[in-house]
Amino acid sequence: MWAPRVMDLGELRKVPGLGQLENRAVTEASPHVHPNLTHLSAVMEPAIEQVSDNVYNAVGFDAANSTFVIGKDGVIVIDAMTAIENLENALLAFREICEYPIAGVVYSHSHGDHWAGSPALLHPANPDRIPVIAQRQLLAEIGRINGFNQPIMAARANYQFGNALPASPLGRVNVGAGPFLAFHQRAGLVPPNTLVDDRLEIEIAGVRLEIVWVPSEAPDEIVVWMPELGVLQSAECVQGECYPNLYTLRGDVPRPAAQWVASLDVLRRFPAEALAKSHGRSVVGAEASRDHLRNYRDVIAWTHDQTVRFMNKGYVRDQIVEQMGQMPPHLRAYETTGIEGYGSVAHGSRSIYTWYLGFNQGEATDFNPAPYAERQRRYVEAMGGADRVCDLARESMDAGDNPWAIEVLGYLVRHDPSNGRARQLAAEAHRAEGLRQGNATWRNWYLMAAEELAGRVPAATGISPRDVQLGLPLGSLVGGLPPRLRAELAWYQEFSLVLVIGGAEPGEFTAHLRRGVLEIVEGTDPDVGTTLRFADKAAFVDYLTGTGLADLQARDHLELVGSAEVANSFARLLDEPPSADRILVTLHGPAS
Repeated sequence: MWAPRVMDLGELRKVPGLGQLENRAVTEASPHVHPNLTHLSAVMEPAIEQVSDNVYNAVGFDAANSTFVIGKDGVIVIDAMTAIENLENALLAFREICEYPIAGVVYSHSHGDHWAGSPALLHPANPDRIPVIAQRQLLAEIGRINGFNQPIMAARANYQFGNALPASPLGRVNVGAGPFLAFHQRAGLVPPNTLVDDRLEIEIAGVRLEIVWVPSEAPDEIVVWMPELGVLQSAECVQGECYPNLYTLRGDVPRPAAQWVASLDVLRRFPAEALAKSHGRSVVGAEASRDHLRNYRDVIAWTHDQTVRFMNKGYVRDQIVEQMGQMPPHLRAYETTGIEGYGSVAHGSRSIYTWYLGFNQGEATDFNPAPYAERQRRYVEAMGGADRVCDLARESMDAGDNPWAIEVLGYLVRHDPSNGRARQLAAEAHRAEGLRQGNATWRNWYLMAAEELAGRVPAATGISPRDVQLGLPLGSLVGGLPPRLRAELAWYQEFSLVLVIGGAEPGEFTAHLRRGVLEIVEGTDPDVGTTLRFADKAAFVDYLTGTGLADLQARDHLELVGSAEVANSFARLLDEPPSADRILVTLHGPAS
């Protein structure tokens, strides 16, 4: 296999006192683990990697890396992992090399594995003493991801990353881009105080940084070029040591492949002698760095261009994936692009099709199908009834065709979730198919679905909404209220009230309920007679995360001015803060 020049394990600096930090990916070979995943796990051992003079990468401590850049009297940290504990361990390891204070922090983008450990670097309440740098959209993106659509994304992320699975050859092996995702640990957000538009040049601790916006894996992605050190911190414009994740299975806004290619072309213009990556091992050497960026760019361009080519012949998503076949041999042979351990050509191509054409594939049933529940029932009847569906599935499973068994059983278990035989067969088929996958996210999803079908609804784990919301701007927080309105109960109601948040981060908003629609605008409407006056942002976050008005009043965290009836009506018309624990991902809908 043609492989990039990356830091070998023997070149990693082993740090005294951290022997307990064993590789948290599953490394042993097993008939239940695809060799690609075993290979990826083997390079995920926690260690401090020397990328270049004065640049080090902490790899294997978390799903994502942190990059430490040593200046003349301070250290710049690029990315802050998912968990405070993991970044604390990485810092402890790095302190064997350098004890300079933290002089600056950069968040490469808005996904939680790049900022949620930030309280390990400095206290969230006092970040202004050093620059904390991010792209201008970062807080809005964090607010969106961890705001109004957080519950469903958390539930699906639980499946993608296998958070409820044991780390074992029969469970979670790794998460593709790293050994594990530490959603059960402590997290927080130190908000940025220095924002980047297209470009920012800044000197911190004597180190000159050129920070460039490169929308790609995230719309707010930035990379850091260190010209005097010859190192490019490539963020997730380059993901891990796998084929890129052009679509994340947990669901999110599309990742436009053509734009990603253009951003990689920006990276290729830097004369980098090494790449410090946000996932996976660093790449060293000018030629290796050049090849790495070019091949990564080319595999995305090939996926995009061939998808569009067949799309313009009239083929639909599944047909296009089958038409494309294998990727070009040299990209298949190149280790980083050839291993589909995180992203895949199949789900990347489907996402590109959807980006350009949306959900409609040209069949009327795409936009005007029979009612959902009826459709499940009638498919079961058309196949000959429940017993016949189970028999067909068993025959397919015995022939090694688990995907077809999963598909036909899907109609039955969603029509009749109480059918024990169907659920047992579906769980067995999902488990068998999961264990043969070379893609970590596919494997985890299959195995988590098997747990749900077996009646063990996996408890979703995630970054605490409260911990994150305390770091978000108030505008992002109030934006989470309208999607919680129980509109069907408010068709004939109209009223307004004012929300006032005091404390160190004050804000004032007016909420207008208009017959099933909730609008919230910044500022106070003097004609509105009811006000909810929260003591501070923490009290408002408590309200958003489930604390009732009466409880807040009893703690002196809330003052009600005006109509108690309006205030209580407003509270009753909002859904309880949704919980990812109550979402069925495979059977679809709320858990009973």
